[in-house]
Amino acid sequence: SEAINFYRKRGDEDQVKIHEKGLTNEQETRKKIRTTIKEIPQYENYVSFPEKGIINHEKIQQLFRPEPKAGHKILCCDWFVEQDRIWLIAKRSGKQAKMVQLPLKASEVQAFINDKLTDYFRDTLLTHPEELDAMKALIAPLAEWSEPEELLIFSPTKSLHALPLHALDLNGEPLLVRNPIAYAYSLSIMQQCIVRRRTMHQSASVALFGDPTDDRPEAAAFVYELARQVSSQGKGTIAITGHVVTKEVFLNNIKGHRIVHFQGHAKYEPHEPMNSYLALADGKITASEIFNQRELSAELLTLIACESAASEIASGDEPSGLIPAFLSSGMCAVLATLWPVNRFSATEFIRQFYATLTNAETVMNKAQALRAAALAIRSQGEFAAPYHWAPFVLHGAWQ
Repeated sequence: SEAINFYRKRGDEDQVKIHEKGLTNEQETRKKIRTTIKEIPQYENYVSFPEKGIINHEKIQQLFRPEPKAGHKILCCDWFVEQDRIWLIAKRSGKQAKMVQLPLKASEVQAFINDKLTDYFRDTLLTHPEELDAMKALIAPLAEWSEPEELLIFSPTKSLHALPLHALDLNGEPLLVRNPIAYAYSLSIMQQCIVRRRTMHQSASVALFGDPTDDRPEAAAFVYELARQVSSQGKGTIAITGHVVTKEVFLNNIKGHRIVHFQGHAKYEPHEPMNSYLALADGKITASEIFNQRELSAELLTLIACESAASEIASGDEPSGLIPAFLSSGMCAVLATLWPVNRFSATEFIRQFYATLTNAETVMNKAQALRAAALAIRSQGEFAAPYHWAPFVLHGAWQ
């Protein structure tokens, strides 16, 4: 409704009509999600976590128990919207929380997304990345609140989920240059992922899936390359490609591995988010079907697929989509993409990411490995625009 008022004040009746229709669709979506909650018990458990609310001491203490090692500081950053006002709260374990009202309005953020990222994201992120500066106030307080190299855990809200917050400018450089970053729909969900990882006992093997729809042979070839690259992770590493990647094969083979990699197509359904899906050889597997799975206990699931990180946020910041579905079903962390990726830069990113993550000498966690790979891509002139290095986001346990 704030966005409708915003466009009405601007005299943009076309956008008013679009948002009035969108508001109706949102109401219908929320109704469908509530129906889904009743039909899928696992989803009901997932969204019944306490609402995001304000970061509190107890939640932070539980999240980082045992305490982070010396030199490994962590700052939790939580945005929330009250009417049209955006607030940022930051909390470090054992320290007083800091809070500030940001100068940007929620309706202004939504207008930016509609104008610059919905249909014209390539133009913004590839040709005119300086336009992201309009959103840098969202992270500006972190210049004083956080320290360089400190891990930042971001818990955005509402439309902020659509923004590459890690790519916004802080003191002349993208924030990711300064800090490793992990995302969480809420600290409660993050806590579940961390606890799950601490108690995990599975083999060190890797399962890789590529080109299930048989229309991207380069993806299949790359999966076999990755299999050779990560084979040192343990016996039992498998690579499955093409028409063999049916729903049954996929579900049977993603269990019991440390890392699961999927490279193919995904579709996000904004008005029916539980019908968002991964495209497989014999059809699709939807978010609602994934919510019904058990023991998908990989330490990391990588989804290199168009729109894989998209999620619908209903009232109370309750997410529904592929990432929360996989996290709910047992995955400790999901690395996904915010927008359809360039196949060349994405291939190079994944190659760099796994090389760093599986290198015993580097001893980097997942958030650090993602950052290292993204910055390595950014350093290459042809991939310097955020369109190439900024789509990748890590949700869940970063260790």
